[in-house]
Amino acid sequence: AGEIMPDDRKRSGDTRFAYTLSHLQQAPSLNMAFGYNIRYASDNDYFRHFGDRRAIADGANLLREGWANWHSPFGFFTVKAQRYKTMQDSKALVDEPYARLPQLTWNYGIGLPAGVEANFYAEYNQFSHGQQVVNGGLNARQDGKRLTFYPSLSLPLQASYGFITPKVGLHYTEYWLSAQNAPAQGETGNYSRALPVASVDAGLVFERDTAYFGRAFLQTLEPRAFYTYTPYRDQSMLPVYDTAANDFNFATIYTENAFGGHDRISDNNLLTLGATTRLLDPSSGAEAARFGVAQRLRFKDQRVTLPGGSVVDERISDVLMGATVNWD
Repeated sequence: AGEIMPDDRKRSGDTRFAYTLSHLQQAPSLNMAFGYNIRYASDNDYFRHFGDRRAIADGANLLREGWANWHSPFGFFTVKAQRYKTMQDSKALVDEPYARLPQLTWNYGIGLPAGVEANFYAEYNQFSHGQQVVNGGLNARQDGKRLTFYPSLSLPLQASYGFITPKVGLHYTEYWLSAQNAPAQGETGNYSRALPVASVDAGLVFERDTAYFGRAFLQTLEPRAFYTYTPYRDQSMLPVYDTAANDFNFATIYTENAFGGHDRISDNNLLTLGATTRLLDPSSGAEAARFGVAQRLRFKDQRVTLPGGSVVDERISDVLMGATVNWD
């Protein structure tokens, strides 16, 4: 997809254009898939001149990536090369994301005796950044390499009336920080971090036959408790390549880490309590409605933060509520 203005008379007759290229190729016989996504625009002002507010927001960083994955007997492998073209606004400079050249990931799960499940996750990234200092506005960013290895053991115990899953893991990360673009106060050399992570996820399922608005339903009540513990480690010397704080929603409130990415592993001693009720069609099992509520209880302060962040000292989080209704 693309668009072009061959002669923009308000821009000295410049040819202005934008395009998107994407491809997905499946190779089932080889258990492989590969593809690419490429976005480009001719100049920094293109989306501000020819797009709406959504186009301006989506066009701040234009993704350019190619990837391939392979599902093998030894796990799921992915290789990716990724870079962004940042459309700068001189009045509001945008920080360009780091390029991953390359990113390699491996994920492998295997069942062990007594119902124990072992999972191995490894990821290697080589981060580079082309951001230069512009009138003192943006600092250059430090290049580096990061290796992450996260093995874990879990014991899923499931029954018709509920489940409980204890889990333990070790999150290990190694950094090789380059002197290229290193800030004056920054660090170079090798750094490593090893953190044990433990959690217990448990829930019950109650059911009853009921009717609403003249329609029969199977209604569930599903209370859930999730506890996680991770000790504190000072991580302030580590760079932030691809990490941000998680949003507060149902997808993240039952997770082990308060951050997305591997540059920060939050210290945790917290319990999440929640409940969900669903209305199911008794003949097909289709979900007609879902209502949920959850709240997080923190037993100690979270001291690990992103640069410029403050310690999280709230003991009780806001109450999170959500609903989904399918009319048909």
